[in-house]
Amino acid sequence: MTENRKDPKSPPPEFAYILSKAQLYCRIGRDKYRKGDPFKRPDIDASTEILDAIDRGMEQICKNRGWSREQPLEGIGIEGFAELASTLHFSVKQQRLVAMEPAAILDEMLVENTLTGMRITFFNRVSRSVEIS
Repeated sequence: MTENRKDPKSPPPEFAYILSKAQLYCRIGRDKYRKGDPFKRPDIDASTEILDAIDRGMEQICKNRGWSREQPLEGIGIEGFAELASTLHFSVKQQRLVAMEPAAILDEMLVENTLTGMRITFFNRVSRSVEIS
Protein backbone atom coordinates (compact mmCIF):
# COMPACT_ATOMS: atom_id res chain seq x y z
CA MET A 1 0.00 0.00 0.00
CA THR A 2 2.88 2.39 0.59
CA GLU A 3 4.60 3.95 -2.36
CA ASN A 4 8.24 3.76 -3.38
CA ARG A 5 9.45 7.34 -3.58
CA LYS A 6 12.88 8.82 -4.13
CA ASP A 7 12.90 10.54 -0.74
CA PRO A 8 10.83 8.72 1.91
CA LYS A 9 11.47 11.62 4.32
CA SER A 10 9.45 14.07 2.24
CA PRO A 11 5.70 13.87 1.66
CA PRO A 12 4.33 12.36 -1.53
CA PRO A 13 3.33 14.90 -4.18
CA GLU A 14 -0.38 14.25 -3.50
CA PHE A 15 0.04 15.58 0.04
CA ALA A 16 0.37 19.16 -1.29
CA TYR A 17 -3.29 19.12 -2.35
CA ILE A 18 -4.42 17.92 1.08
CA LEU A 19 -2.09 20.36 2.84
CA SER A 20 -3.54 23.29 0.89
CA LYS A 21 -7.10 22.32 1.87
CA ALA A 22 -6.09 21.88 5.53
CA GLN A 23 -4.34 25.25 5.55
CA LEU A 24 -7.46 26.91 4.16
CA TYR A 25 -9.61 25.17 6.78
CA CYS A 26 -7.32 26.31 9.61
CA ARG A 27 -7.08 29.85 8.24
CA ILE A 28 -10.80 30.54 7.71
CA GLY A 29 -12.33 28.16 10.24
CA ARG A 30 -14.80 25.32 10.12
CA ASP A 31 -17.96 27.33 9.39
CA LYS A 32 -16.58 29.41 6.50
CA TYR A 33 -14.90 26.31 5.08
CA ARG A 34 -18.26 24.46 5.12
CA LYS A 35 -20.02 27.36 3.40
CA GLY A 36 -17.49 27.27 0.56
CA ASP A 37 -17.34 23.49 0.25
CA PRO A 38 -19.42 22.01 -2.60
CA PHE A 39 -20.51 19.12 -0.34
CA LYS A 40 -20.97 21.34 2.74
CA ARG A 41 -18.34 19.43 4.71
CA PRO A 42 -17.77 18.99 7.56
CA ASP A 43 -21.30 17.86 8.30
CA ILE A 44 -23.09 20.50 10.38
CA ASP A 45 -24.94 17.74 12.27
CA ALA A 46 -21.76 15.92 13.34
CA SER A 47 -21.15 15.60 17.05
CA THR A 48 -18.89 18.04 18.86
CA GLU A 49 -16.38 15.21 19.37
CA ILE A 50 -16.20 14.49 15.63
CA LEU A 51 -15.94 18.18 14.71
CA ASP A 52 -13.14 18.61 17.26
CA ALA A 53 -11.38 15.53 15.83
CA ILE A 54 -11.60 17.04 12.33
CA ASP A 55 -10.15 20.31 13.66
CA ARG A 56 -7.26 18.40 15.33
CA GLY A 57 -6.65 16.41 12.17
CA MET A 58 -6.51 19.53 9.99
CA GLU A 59 -4.11 21.19 12.44
CA GLN A 60 -1.85 18.12 12.34
CA ILE A 61 -1.89 18.00 8.54
CA CYS A 62 -0.79 21.66 8.59
CA LYS A 63 2.16 20.48 10.69
CA ASN A 64 3.06 17.94 7.99
CA ARG A 65 1.74 14.96 9.92
CA GLY A 66 -0.22 11.95 8.76
CA TRP A 67 1.58 10.89 5.61
CA SER A 68 4.34 8.92 7.37
CA ARG A 69 4.44 6.10 9.86
CA GLU A 70 6.88 8.13 11.96
CA GLN A 71 4.53 11.15 12.18
CA PRO A 72 0.97 9.76 12.17
CA LEU A 73 -2.20 11.62 12.95
CA GLU A 74 -3.09 11.24 16.62
CA GLY A 75 -6.02 11.88 18.89
CA ILE A 76 -8.70 11.75 16.23
CA GLY A 77 -9.86 8.13 16.47
CA ILE A 78 -11.17 5.89 13.74
CA GLU A 79 -14.48 7.66 13.13
CA GLY A 80 -12.72 11.04 13.35
CA PHE A 81 -10.30 9.94 10.65
CA ALA A 82 -13.13 8.82 8.38
CA GLU A 83 -14.90 12.16 8.82
CA LEU A 84 -11.63 14.07 8.29
CA ALA A 85 -11.08 12.15 5.05
CA SER A 86 -14.67 12.84 3.98
CA THR A 87 -14.24 16.56 4.72
CA LEU A 88 -11.26 16.50 2.34
CA HIS A 89 -13.41 14.60 -0.23
CA PHE A 90 -11.62 11.29 0.29
CA SER A 91 -13.01 7.89 1.20
CA VAL A 92 -11.16 5.09 2.93
CA LYS A 93 -10.43 2.30 0.45
CA GLN A 94 -8.21 0.10 2.56
CA GLN A 95 -7.30 -0.01 6.24
CA ARG A 96 -4.48 -2.08 7.67
CA LEU A 97 -3.20 -2.46 11.21
CA VAL A 98 0.58 -1.96 10.99
CA ALA A 99 1.62 -1.80 14.66
CA MET A 100 0.26 -2.56 18.10
CA GLU A 101 1.75 -0.52 20.87
CA PRO A 102 0.95 -0.88 24.57
CA ALA A 103 -1.39 2.14 24.54
CA ALA A 104 -2.27 2.49 20.84
CA ILE A 105 -2.62 0.87 17.45
CA LEU A 106 -1.23 2.30 14.23
CA ASP A 107 -3.44 2.07 11.15
CA GLU A 108 -2.34 2.56 7.56
CA MET A 109 -5.22 4.02 5.60
CA LEU A 110 -5.36 4.16 1.81
CA VAL A 111 -7.75 6.94 0.84
CA GLU A 112 -9.07 7.95 -2.56
CA ASN A 113 -10.39 11.32 -3.68
CA THR A 114 -14.05 10.88 -4.58
CA LEU A 115 -13.79 13.37 -7.46
CA THR A 116 -10.38 12.75 -9.03
CA GLY A 117 -9.48 9.20 -7.97
CA MET A 118 -6.16 10.43 -6.52
CA ARG A 119 -4.89 8.06 -3.82
CA ILE A 120 -2.66 8.64 -0.82
CA THR A 121 -1.74 6.65 2.27
CA PHE A 122 -2.24 8.10 5.74
CA PHE A 123 -1.22 6.82 9.13
CA ASN A 124 -3.47 7.17 12.16
CA ARG A 125 -2.44 6.29 15.73
CA VAL A 126 -5.52 5.32 17.74
CA SER A 127 -5.57 4.99 21.49
CA ARG A 128 -6.40 1.47 22.59
CA SER A 129 -8.71 2.94 25.21
CA VAL A 130 -10.95 4.14 22.37
CA GLU A 131 -13.74 1.74 21.56
CA ILE A 132 -13.28 0.29 18.10
CA SER A 133 -16.56 -0.16 16.27
